[in-house]
Amino acid sequence: MKASQEDHPVSEAGGKGYETRDANPNMLFLIGGGLIVLILVVMFVLIGVLRIFEAHRPTTGEPPPPATAEAHVVPPEPRLQTDPEADFARFIAGEDSALRSYGWVDQPLGIARIPIDTAIAILAARELPYRTQPPGIQENGQFGTGRNQQ
Repeated sequence: MKASQEDHPVSEAGGKGYETRDANPNMLFLIGGGLIVLILVVMFVLIGVLRIFEAHRPTTGEPPPPATAEAHVVPPEPRLQTDPEADFARFIAGEDSALRSYGWVDQPLGIARIPIDTAIAILAARELPYRTQPPGIQENGQFGTGRNQQ
């Protein structure tokens, strides 16, 4: 049996074959046109405001506003670094100087610092204490009978 357009339930009910109550095209065009007009009105108002501001722009001959009139005002501490590379170079030079010179760390307690090369030589000349290997690790670094055997 061949289905015809007359057998369709919408055709039988006398409808157009699509929903007619959802969108009113006239109202959609009216809203779209209203939005376009609103955008154009706002655009022309903004152009007018910008022209007013352009006409009243302060010239370079006028004095600066009072908020920026004070020159060379030093901000409160802490201040940002103005030259971080030079600050870092001074820091490294100070640290290097402390590593290569003698000086007191705490004179009343008798704590002094010595140059790092001298300290290394003194420690290398002494026989320093050492720990024996833990029972689970063999001399060649392989694991023995410890708990974490792999």
